[in-house]
Amino acid sequence: QLEALTVLIACCIWGGGWDGRKVTMRSDNTAAVAVVNAGVARDAALNTVAKRLYFEEIVNNFQVRLRHVAGVENQLGDLPSRGRFEELNAFCLERYGQVFERVPLNLDVKDVLRKMARERRAREASKKCAGRRRG
Repeated sequence: QLEALTVLIACCIWGGGWDGRKVTMRSDNTAAVAVVNAGVARDAALNTVAKRLYFEEIVNNFQVRLRHVAGVENQLGDLPSRGRFEELNAFCLERYGQVFERVPLNLDVKDVLRKMARERRAREASKKCAGRRRG
C-alpha cells in the first residue's frame, strides 16, 4: 500500500506542473505497479488510492504509469523510506546540483492516509470477531 501511496503523494505535490505529460515512475513493488497502471484494486484502501490518483490525473491533465524494476536496481528510490537522507542528498547534489527537499503533505493526502488506517483497523476487528465466532 505504501508504494502506491507514495505515487499518489508525488502526484499531489508535483502533478500541477505535469500538464499534458505522460509520467513514468519506477517501483520494485509489483502490487503498486498493477494498481497504478490498472487504476483499480480489490483492496478497499488501495482502491481509495487508485481513485484519488485518477482524480489527480484528470484535474491536472497528466498520465502516470509505473514500470517495474528489480529491487536491487531500485536502491536509490528506497533511500527516503529508510530515512537515509544524507545519502540521497549526496546523490542529488552530485547528479542535479541541488539537495532533496522534504515537502509537507497536503490535507487531502493526510485524509487518504487516515481512511486507509481506519479501513485496516476495521478489517482487523472483523477478523477478530470472525475468529471468536468460530471458537
